[in-house]
Amino acid sequence: MPLGILSRKEEGFSAERLISLAKSHIEQGSYGAFLTFIGTVRGTARGGSRVVRLEYEAYEEPAKESLQRIAEEISKIEGVRDVLICHRYGEFAPGEEVLFIAIASERSDSGFEAIRTAVHRVKHEVPIWKKEITEDGGYWVGVEGA
Repeated sequence: MPLGILSRKEEGFSAERLISLAKSHIEQGSYGAFLTFIGTVRGTARGGSRVVRLEYEAYEEPAKESLQRIAEEISKIEGVRDVLICHRYGEFAPGEEVLFIAIASERSDSGFEAIRTAVHRVKHEVPIWKKEITEDGGYWVGVEGA
């Protein structure tokens, strides 16, 4: 069952929770590959200055709907058995986890295709924005600038 989740930082969503949740509702033996992607906050901005923190804001209901729709559509890629996508929002320091994607697939090639597609779609379709705070100041960027 594909699942898209929007989670406040305070809810404490973690990679371990994602993996446990994803594996809990798929039949063991029905997939040959279980792939995960974890997006973290980089410590260096594009211009080279040190990142102090990122502030993610979400347009909550549309973001939840987008994440769910993407998970459902990714699950239709041939060979994909299940999809779980979670994007967190709030304030995050460098190294903290922000985006989680888990894919169960028949084979690794369809899983890798699904991961790449999911990351791209989340960055470009989900109404989540980030403000990058660096040593040199702060500025808003689209998630596609991640």
